[in-house]
This record gives sequence, C-alpha cells and structure tokens, in this order.
Amino acid sequence: MTNSLNINEELAFSASFGNPEPAALADGFNQYGVRENYDEDENLRSIDVNYEAMEPGEPESRNGVRITTDFLRKVGSKEYSGDEPALMDHKRETLSKIGSIRDVWFSDEAGKLMVQARIPNTGARTHDEIIKRFTYDPPTVTNGSVGFGDSYTAIRNDDGEPELVDATLQEFSTTPFPGGYDEGGLRAAFAEAALDATSNFAEYGDVDPEYRDEVYDEWDSLVNMTNEQMEMWDEHPCAKAVEGGENVRDEALMLLGQPREEWGMQNVEVANQVVDYLYSKMEEMPDNPNEGEMGSCPSRWAIEVLNRGHNPFDSFPQGNPNFNELSVTVDTFEVDDETDDTRSSRVDSENSEVAVFTETVSI
Repeated sequence: MTNSLNINEELAFSASFGNPEPAALADGFNQYGVRENYDEDENLRSIDVNYEAMEPGEPESRNGVRITTDFLRKVGSKEYSGDEPALMDHKRETLSKIGSIRDVWFSDEAGKLMVQARIPNTGARTHDEIIKRFTYDPPTVTNGSVGFGDSYTAIRNDDGEPELVDATLQEFSTTPFPGGYDEGGLRAAFAEAALDATSNFAEYGDVDPEYRDEVYDEWDSLVNMTNEQMEMWDEHPCAKAVEGGENVRDEALMLLGQPREEWGMQNVEVANQVVDYLYSKMEEMPDNPNEGEMGSCPSRWAIEVLNRGHNPFDSFPQGNPNFNELSVTVDTFEVDDETDDTRSSRVDSENSEVAVFTETVSI
C-alpha cells in the first residue's frame, strides 16, 4: 500500500461499559454487560464482560485520526484464537493476566466495536478482587482499553488525513489510559505519531516504507562515498571534466544528505536510476580506470561512477584535466627574402621588412 504511514507507536482504544444489546440481555448479561457463569453445583466458574471499544468518527472527534465503520468491521471479523489476554494493565506480566478475550465483533445496533472478556474464578486474590468489582451493583470497574500493539495499518487518505484501515486486536485491559473518550478514545501517543507521519508523508511523498528500504539498501551497497567526500568531489577539477555531470552530482548529494526515513518517491526513483547505472557501468570497467583521457584525471568511466557516489579507488582521486593543455606564448620572426639572414642581427629598417608572429605551443 503506497500511502501507508510509518508510525512507531502502539495502537490502543478506550473501552467502557455500554448498554447491552437485547440479544446479550437474553443470553444472561445484566444491564451493565456482565454475565456470571455457574457450574451445576452453583459455583461461580467465571464472568464474561462486554465492552464497547470504539465507534466510527471523523478526525475532529477521534484525536486527529479517521475511524471508519469498514475499519471496525474488519477488526471484528478477524479469526481470534481465544488466547488473547485480558490484563490488569498492558504490561503482559504473569500476575497481570486475569483472563482472555472470548469474542470481538462489530455491533450494527450500537455502531461500535465490541469486545468480550472472560475472567475465570481461580480463587486467586487478584481474580477474586476483579470479579467482585465487576459483579458489584453498579460495577466499580467501568473503563478499560484494548491494545493492538503494532498490528495495524494506517494510511494518509485522499483528504490528507491519517486513517486506520486494518488492525488485529491483541489484548484487553481493565486499565484505561488518560483522557479516554474525552480525548477521542484513541491513545494520545499514537494519535500524535500518526499526525507526524502524515505530515512527513505529505512532505516526502507517496512511498511504501518497505519498498523504500529495499531500494535504499541496494543503493547503499553500491555507493561508498560519504556526504563530505561527495562535496569534496563536487569541487574537484576532474569532476567537471565530463559534461553534464553537475546535475548527477547534485542528485548524489541529495541522496547522501537525507536519512532513509526522509526519502520520498523522488529519492527512490533517483536511487533506482543510480543502481541501474552503476550495475551497468561495473560490467564495463576498463583495465586501467585510473588512466584518463584528459590530463592527469582518471578515466571517463571513473569520473562517471564517482559522480554518482561510487569511488572505485582506494584513495581520493587526484589529477587535473588541464595538465596536457598548459601552453606558453612564443614569438617567432619571419624575414622577407630580400634580407640577408647571414648578416648581423641588427637589420636596417629602410632596406628590409620584419614580420613578428605569435604562436601558442603546448607543453
């Protein structure tokens, strides 16, 4: 997906009790969305708890990120194993786990993503405490959160907004994060990172991060000059010995001067051209690339690969393209035929004509 956003934050939603659907009430859930499960001897074996996890909304009401019905339906339609943990918090520590996620679905009636967690009555202090909190009337645990970790896909949509398009729920927690629905129901750190990624996308262009990294790695394997070395080469007299090299060196400096995270489609396209060119030139490497056709500069082949950031030598290139074009001016004299050139160097100006010519001689 070429408009994917690269967001380095975990995704999480606020979750809270809601009015249960009629079907849930008929299936033994109370008005708070809690069901007590007993065995044949009337021993409490577990409780099931229904939570509203998220509803669609525009960025203004979802902390800057667009949440669509299609996205929530996709989350609710996934095949979950039943091993996804229900936690006291999101640390996933052994003592933090209190149960597991039993079901995830999108409620057409409520228009929200729903999550059902099951908490077994193991007799452990933690489980006993949380079950009492859920079964109290009214329950004292009403807010929580659902976490997706990094299992999600977000894009920059056609309106320039960050938008979630896919995700797989990883866990439920009875611990809410600050703000909750008062701040859009979306974890603030994720929302901030999504907005930053959208801004970077608009600045650096439409490029898939995986494809960008693939091109970058291939380009980086061929280019062995640093940005500083490229700047030195750009000022080198031999760099200018081949016509049309200035634009190529400017592109090389552009690629070397930006980290991969800031590469947009323009960078990727230029890097692809460099990779293709260098692969082709490597097959044409002359026997003596250091021997140039111009002065004491290296060969045209070497200058062209240097212009793209590849130095084929063990040291920085030397040379001067004008080495074989240095010249001095020499005056030569031509005397007319009537003048006896065996005579003294003093010539009578009345009887002879002397022409002086200037000639350039290469040395």
